[in-house]
Amino acid sequence: MDDSSVVRKGKRYASARGRRQPPSEPASTPGTPPPNVVHLDTLSQALRQHLAPPPRRLTNMQARTLVVLLVGPLLVALLASSKEASTLVAIAAVFIGGVEWSGLKRHLKVSLLAGHGGGEPGVSPALVGGLSPSPSIPGTSVPLRPVEYPVPFVPDNPYTTAKHLAWAGLCVAAYAGEAPYIVCLSVYFLVMVVVTLTAHNRLEQTVQRAVERLRAAGRDRPPADCAEEASWAAAQEALVRAAEAGARDDVDAVAERVKFDAFVRRAQQAHFVQLELAMVAERQPTEQLLDFCLDIFGLMWISELCHPFFLYQIPAVGRPWFFACIVGNFVNDINALLVGRGLRALRQRYEAEAPSEDAWRRFVRSTPRPLYPAISPNKSLEGALAGVLTNGMFFAVALRFFFNNRFFHAPPVHVIAPCFQSFPFYFVVGLSLGVIGVLGDLLQSLLKRVARVKDAGNFIPGHGGLLDRADGLLLSFSSTYVILQVVLWLSAWMAAV
Repeated sequence: MDDSSVVRKGKRYASARGRRQPPSEPASTPGTPPPNVVHLDTLSQALRQHLAPPPRRLTNMQARTLVVLLVGPLLVALLASSKEASTLVAIAAVFIGGVEWSGLKRHLKVSLLAGHGGGEPGVSPALVGGLSPSPSIPGTSVPLRPVEYPVPFVPDNPYTTAKHLAWAGLCVAAYAGEAPYIVCLSVYFLVMVVVTLTAHNRLEQTVQRAVERLRAAGRDRPPADCAEEASWAAAQEALVRAAEAGARDDVDAVAERVKFDAFVRRAQQAHFVQLELAMVAERQPTEQLLDFCLDIFGLMWISELCHPFFLYQIPAVGRPWFFACIVGNFVNDINALLVGRGLRALRQRYEAEAPSEDAWRRFVRSTPRPLYPAISPNKSLEGALAGVLTNGMFFAVALRFFFNNRFFHAPPVHVIAPCFQSFPFYFVVGLSLGVIGVLGDLLQSLLKRVARVKDAGNFIPGHGGLLDRADGLLLSFSSTYVILQVVLWLSAWMAAV
């Protein structure tokens, strides 16, 4: 939102009941906003006088539930409509996932390289902390380098955009078939090798530019000044949104919080850029090789979204298995979350009551047990087991009673043997895909934990980024394709015998 739109929005609120908003004060001294931007205090006063109390905002759990209930069925219907519609969805998903990965990659490089240089030999940077203690923003107790960033700082440059558009082009190749996809993947890998070798030949220039940028930014000086340059327009936009969702009496507090958050975010970003430049200047050629490896891994990780096209190309059975995989993964995540939070709430309730020898209460007090606390402390063993069981049940029910009978024709026995079309077999496959989905979720959590970020992005309300929501599907798609190919091969062998 630009400055003029913010001004119009503030005036619209001020004139909603027949009043005019006072004119903004001209910026005559340093530190004041530009003349064409409404002052935050003026906007706060107008909002307090004329903004009616709005309804309460949705909680994170409510937003998460709405996204699953509304977007989930819509996505399945769109994917089922045609292969072309699926291609458009995949192109958008791969591009957004690539952009999120570019930010995550920056944080991974800084964390790994700083830990490599500061930790003891043979000791994991995650155990020793890697980086030295962070200085605080002058005048506050907020660290310039937090323990965990809310979201990564995504690079906004033409090279990043062009690179991830090329990643999205793999979806078009996968639409054409497996052979074009493999050819495009090989060509992209060759291009990345050439780019990396060329960059290594110019390594001295890269290091020199990083050193010059560090000197220009004043590496030894805490970047507090840059925080004072936070955008007034962005602060006013956030103030209007917060005032729409909060009480009128809290507008002043919201305004101060918005200004402070903008101050902190800008300072932390400037400090992170300095850390990144320091790694480029001091950790060569390790930084360059790590960048190449993370790029290739990110491409292989996100290009898993192209595997549904290979399922589409398997006649009679590919599409039902693909949709059953999506449905199973959705209910896996939902049930794991509900069971984990439900057991945690019950434990808190029973702990507040008098001790009891009841077996159920003793069991609840011992739950939820952490699944993998070193990677994801919030994931519970009970939630993961419930999600895997639900994944198996819904996969089997969807494939046996719906997709293969109501929406699609059941595959002929010479294509898939009858023993591979039974409910128990589908249930076992669903359990396997549920476990694989949990592994994908843990891998994404490991990447975020090493990078020291909470979410990969904020694209999906209540879920975070697209990679946060699709982490289980990334491994499940390719695994579904492999399992189905094995089933087809065994069925053909059994029919021949």
